[in-house]
Amino acid sequence: FNDIFVSEKGRRPYMPPKESDSEDVNGKKDELGSTLSDDGRVMYFASNREGGAGGVDIYYLQRLPNDSWSANKNIGAQINTSGDEMYPCFGKGENVLYFASNGHEGMGGLDLFKSDAGNSPNTWEIPTNLGYPINTEAAEGALVLSLDGKIGYFASDIKNVRKGESVFSSGTKGGHTDIYSFELYPEARPQPVTYVQAYVYDLETKKKLSAKVDFMDLNSGETYAS
Repeated sequence: FNDIFVSEKGRRPYMPPKESDSEDVNGKKDELGSTLSDDGRVMYFASNREGGAGGVDIYYLQRLPNDSWSANKNIGAQINTSGDEMYPCFGKGENVLYFASNGHEGMGGLDLFKSDAGNSPNTWEIPTNLGYPINTEAAEGALVLSLDGKIGYFASDIKNVRKGESVFSSGTKGGHTDIYSFELYPEARPQPVTYVQAYVYDLETKKKLSAKVDFMDLNSGETYAS
């Protein structure tokens, strides 16, 4: 089965990956893609576990004060269909959720969609197809966005489809998917965000320390990122 692993950035570039031991994250079925909120407190992931609306559904869960994960919840009928929804991707700022689906009206196998955040936490508006030529008669999925939200990278089996073979959604061995990039048109971009890099040093030794840094609004006390 496909499971979700975590690798934290430490003194070395990244620590060895660890598999989550929570059944609310990794169940007895496949987990297909995951995305974290900017503060790391909310995770969206796709799974074909039992009890969903279709073959593969998108779920979310929240990190509890003790750093364990809450019980997962289905994202709901606004996103999930009787088909497959997978490879969720947050736009930075968490105001847009992107995902791949063959259940919403599309052009091929899997198409890429976007949904704007609703008025309540973890709710989403009716999804919008990103359109042609991003989506084609083939299957497009596994979208990742640049920090400024202008460039998207995704996988597609378009070369195989045009040869009469489809491998992306069916998992047929022997074919290939390729990675493509595109400039996301302004209406489909997430809200722009700023990247901040911070270092913490020992006052006496001047050595760089491993530390957790919170960015807060001093007036409201609201934490924007950790």
